[in-house]
Amino acid sequence: SDVALTFVVVNTGAADDTLTGVTSTAFTSAALYRDAADATAAVPSAGSGGTPTPGGSSAPAAPTPMTSGLTVTAGNAQACGLTADQPVWLLSGLISGPTGTATSPAPLFPAATVPITFTFTHAGSVTVPVPVQLRDSENDATLPQLSGTPAE
Repeated sequence: SDVALTFVVVNTGAADDTLTGVTSTAFTSAALYRDAADATAAVPSAGSGGTPTPGGSSAPAAPTPMTSGLTVTAGNAQACGLTADQPVWLLSGLISGPTGTATSPAPLFPAATVPITFTFTHAGSVTVPVPVQLRDSENDATLPQLSGTPAE
């Protein structure tokens, strides 16, 4: 499974810093993409990533992840994945939810938390528990609802 990580990072320091990596014990890898369109295109699906299609042609290759990291200027914030034009960290290869194992993954569910480690060039690494939210794209809703009321 692939999951887009949405967050805002704030640099309260006096110097610019770069978010160079995102890791988690719940996923096998993470990659930074330019925007939501690139992240979506990078998720393997039928007819993508250069796979031959009927008629002998090949679909375009999946976008290449950014390797330079995400620079956050001093005294500013950088959002990721909140709007379609922002950079997106895509977490791939679900290993386990809170009760799973590497050989028997458990699904993620709303309000569970996943430990995510953010690594910066100057600030080092910090691990935070990130809550899981599900998007219902048909109704444009987030579960659980941010108001704290139960979802219908």
